[in-house]
Amino acid sequence: MIIFYNKTGEIIGNIEGRVHGEEHLKMWVGEDTERIVCQWKRVGDNYEPSIQKDIFTELDKGTKKLKDFKVNLETKELEPIE
Repeated sequence: MIIFYNKTGEIIGNIEGRVHGEEHLKMWVGEDTERIVCQWKRVGDNYEPSIQKDIFTELDKGTKKLKDFKVNLETKELEPIE
């Protein structure tokens, strides 16, 4: 998954998927945005997210929604909106 966010940490868009090719990695949304790229890695017979394993696994399963998160601008990690 690639997540695009603005200067306040608000998520403004995303590209779904576990593994992204060059085309996706070249994409940006608007100006003055940043992004988080979470590629999934093969671990034995399974795939696991490369970052924030618990959150991205829940997002992948659909048990959590991306709209319920924001990006912490210091750590560049997802955190729940309070």
